[in-house]
Amino acid sequence: MVRLRSRIVALGLVTLAGSAAASQSATAPSSNTQDAQLVALADALLKAIHDKNEAGVIALVDPAGGLTGAAISTTGERRVAHIDWPAFAKRIAAAPQTVTERHYDPLVRVDADLGMLWARYDVVAAGKIMTCGYNQFDFVRTNGTWKILNVTFSRRTTDCTGR
Repeated sequence: MVRLRSRIVALGLVTLAGSAAASQSATAPSSNTQDAQLVALADALLKAIHDKNEAGVIALVDPAGGLTGAAISTTGERRVAHIDWPAFAKRIAAAPQTVTERHYDPLVRVDADLGMLWARYDVVAAGKIMTCGYNQFDFVRTNGTWKILNVTFSRRTTDCTGR
């Protein structure tokens, strides 16, 4: 379990690392202010991870949630693993490289105090696409403030063609 948890942390770092400047959306969010707020919150998390800012991650998330990844290896092996936010935030400083995550065709939905963002992504390092899949950010609003509850992502290293 420790080995699997270490792998999901590494997967999460590669998948989510990036910065607001480096994160690119092929389609801008709708003019809806709430949609824009959720996209900005997701971008802020990517920037905190890129900056290896543990406190920055914790400030943006609901501590009850975490990060869950469903990965498919090059041999076709499938794994699903989860790590909570405090543990994930403590490990981001150990990320071995700087990567750029690019999001495409984001879809944002909000109902009352729940929101979600779904987007295709790829992760680029040293000019090469390393991984791709889909990210889903789940948001909750408490006392008027949006927080990221969970990030769930698929991850694969094949059929990653970019746009």
